[in-house]
Amino acid sequence: MGTIVIHAGGAKAGSSSVQYWLASNARRLRREHDIAVAVARVADPIRVTEFKRRQPINSNALGQARKRGAGVWAAALTRFFAGIQALSRGHRYLLVTSEAIDQLLWRADERFLKGLEELATGHRVVLSYYVRPQHTALEASWRQWGFRSDSAPSLYMSRRAEGLHYATTYRHVRQLAPGVVFEPRPFRADLLDEGSVVVDFARRSLGLEVSSTDAPRINRGLPLEVVNLLRSAPRGTFWSSAHDNAELRRIKDLFDDIQIPESAEVRRSRRILQAFCHQTFEAGNRELIRELGWATKEFVSAPDEPVEGTIEDLDELWSARASGPEQEILFHAIDQALNGEPRKRKRRIYT
Repeated sequence: MGTIVIHAGGAKAGSSSVQYWLASNARRLRREHDIAVAVARVADPIRVTEFKRRQPINSNALGQARKRGAGVWAAALTRFFAGIQALSRGHRYLLVTSEAIDQLLWRADERFLKGLEELATGHRVVLSYYVRPQHTALEASWRQWGFRSDSAPSLYMSRRAEGLHYATTYRHVRQLAPGVVFEPRPFRADLLDEGSVVVDFARRSLGLEVSSTDAPRINRGLPLEVVNLLRSAPRGTFWSSAHDNAELRRIKDLFDDIQIPESAEVRRSRRILQAFCHQTFEAGNRELIRELGWATKEFVSAPDEPVEGTIEDLDELWSARASGPEQEILFHAIDQALNGEPRKRKRRIYT
């Protein structure tokens, strides 16, 4: 009986770093440890294939299939699990990574979880699931996707918060897939092995020793001050949608070494968000701390000082402070910096 590891994210909790490491080491993992790395590919119908060089390792195949209705979703899951069964033969470990699996967990998708449970009757199935303190998870999501959406910050925070009740997710998975190994890991530097999500993942999911020096952090977010300025960029200037990351990656490179002072508005917004998340999530977080033995007393602490305001105040605090002409100068400078230099070819490994 082999082991099947399903890398399920979650969002903004080190998935890009894990996938970068997997892509960089897939051949060695197969050759030296008999670990095959597989990806669910966007296809009609969906298919699960072993990762090959020069192919993207991230894919939202499951998420796209689920949006197309119950019939397509049922057929996609049949193909997904059949593909896993076929690839698992003859390997000590099969590791499957795909985007949006974390959504299937917090939404308690019964078809998916029962499929995992059936898979666990013939294999050891491990769900690798990292969870980030909710206040930093919400901010990171805003800095990656939210600022490019049409939603106000407060509405975006409220919607994203629906998927961050980690204790509820834990109970749903344990109830519907009791035969699956599922122990969510805290994505917080002081709680990860050697402070690295890749080291933690390799040790706890694959039983491998990895040096933290071989595990770079990938896909860091832009500073909050910068994304709140970029919100005002004319539509289509730097991206076509909230998930169009081609130009965003290059913008991140531009600001990588620039130290931007934290404004009073940003400091206040973070205290508001922390207070909201402490009140909303911490009771459930402490259930997980007790159940799973995380080495901490709290996951989202209360702010050190009293906080006035609600997440509705983020709509004002996360608005651009620069004048119209100042914004126009900034956008022109960014556009000139992006298009005035040769484009670097990068492997599509970001989430």
